[in-house]
Order: sequence, then C-alpha cells, then structure tokens
Amino acid sequence: MGRYLVRRLAHAGLVVIGVTLVAFFLTRMTGDPVRLLAPLDATEEEVELLRTQLGFNRPLYVQFLEYMRGVLVLDFGESLRHGEPAMRLVLERMPATLQLSLAALLLALAVAIPIGVVSATRRGGLLDGLGTLLALLGQSMPVYWLGILLIIVFGVQLRWLPAGGRAGWTSYILPAVTLAAYTCASIMRLLRSSLLNVLSQDFIRTARAKGLGERRVIYRHALRNALLPVVTVVGLQMGSLLSGSVITETIFAWPGVGRFVVQAIFNRDFYVVQAAVFLFALIIVAINLVTDLVYALLDPQIRYA
Repeated sequence: MGRYLVRRLAHAGLVVIGVTLVAFFLTRMTGDPVRLLAPLDATEEEVELLRTQLGFNRPLYVQFLEYMRGVLVLDFGESLRHGEPAMRLVLERMPATLQLSLAALLLALAVAIPIGVVSATRRGGLLDGLGTLLALLGQSMPVYWLGILLIIVFGVQLRWLPAGGRAGWTSYILPAVTLAAYTCASIMRLLRSSLLNVLSQDFIRTARAKGLGERRVIYRHALRNALLPVVTVVGLQMGSLLSGSVITETIFAWPGVGRFVVQAIFNRDFYVVQAAVFLFALIIVAINLVTDLVYALLDPQIRYA
C-alpha cells in the first residue's frame, strides 16, 4: 500500500503540472488582456507601457518559467482586475462551491441508491419502470435548461424558493437539484445493473439456500459488492460536479469559484483562471486517490501491488 501511495502521488504531481501547463497556454490564446485594462482613449505608447509593466511583452516561455517558479512557492500572481493575490480570491469563494457540490452529491446518493436497489430487486415491475424513466430524464436534460425551468416554476411562478443567491438553506435546493440530476441518474442506472449482476451470482444463491432473509441477502451481501463500480462513478462525478458548477453557479448567481472563473475568463484575468484550474486539479486528483483507497474498505480481497 505504501508503494502504491508513493506511485499515485508521483502520478498526481505530473497530472497537476500538465494541467497547469495547458491552462497557462490556453489562457494566453484568449486574447490580449492589456487592451481590456487600458483606457479606451489610451495611445499605443500607453498600451505598450502597460504591457511592459505587467510583463506581457516578454516571450511566452519566459512568462511560463516565471509563473512556475511562483507556483513552487505558492505564489500564483495577482489578479489583473482586483489587484489581489489570485489564489486568495479563489479560496475565498471555494467554500461556496464545495458546499453546493457536496449538497448535490448527498442528494444524488440519497435518491439514487434506494431507487437503484428497488429497481434491481423488482425488475420489470412498475417501480423499475419509473426508476428507469427518471434515470433517462436525468441524463437527457441539459443543466442550463433544467436550472432555468426550476427558477421559472419554483422561484418566479410559485415563489416557494429563492431564484438565486446564497442566503439560507433554502437557496441550496434549486441549484443542488440542478447539479445533482445527471449524477443521480448515472448512479441509479449503474447501481441497478451492478446489483442485478451480483444477485445472479452463486454466493447469493448460497446465502438464500442457508435460510438468510431477503433483506439481509440484499443489503449485507449483494449491495456491498455492487457498490464497487458505484464508488468509481461517485469519485468521477465529484470532479464533474465541481466543473459542472460553473454553469449552475452562473444560472443561480451563486457566489462560488465557477461563477468567478467565468467572469475572469471574460475579463481575461489570466492569473485567477490559472489559480482556479490548479486548485480544481488538485482537488480532483485527491478525490480519485481517496476513491481508490475506498476499494480496499469495501473489498478486502483487493491488494495494490
């Protein structure tokens, strides 16, 4: 296990470096930020002076090497718009994004696991059909369409829930439902198919032949084995929730990193975008590592060579 952790941490470091490299060069392809920062009546000489002051007149590889030197000491530069450390601005908004993503994940698990179990144990029945229909709807509805629909119905017409912002626990409901829809559908369908496969195996028939109750067979023996592929999807979906929060936060005016990064992209605030991408990459790599370690808890037979 120790060798495995060292190897995975080394791979994680390479992934984060690669993501940082790609983010740096892609942001530079979006355009010249100096034109947005300079006054409309600025002369070419004033624009060039501002470009020199910000360091954008140097070759691209020189800018990248200086940026990487700063990253090594956790200095991600200052926001071109706000004049404050970019990473600090991102970290100030990260709790709102993490809370929304965690709420969406818990909601997805709370809905998907019971429905997935019922669909598998009552295959071909009415509940199985309803569960399959919900899963198809959840995977086919675009996030932006679902979010706007929920705002129109529950925020504007019925006025039951806030249509945007972050003020109180009720403001979490609509964005969490929007963000959780696809994840819930994916987990539901995977758990159903995985549980159906486990229920047809020999050890389940043996457990039933020994006289164990059906509930104990399902929840004590079958579900634990069926959760292994679900753990993989949950780990991947957590990364998807963090990245998908960009659209959801924009729709619901949620004061998180996603909405802040969208604004930074339009403003060509390179350092903010790079700091956010670096932090997201770090979180997703850590989630994937934890996901692999959870395998050992669910199945003691798994060993990492």
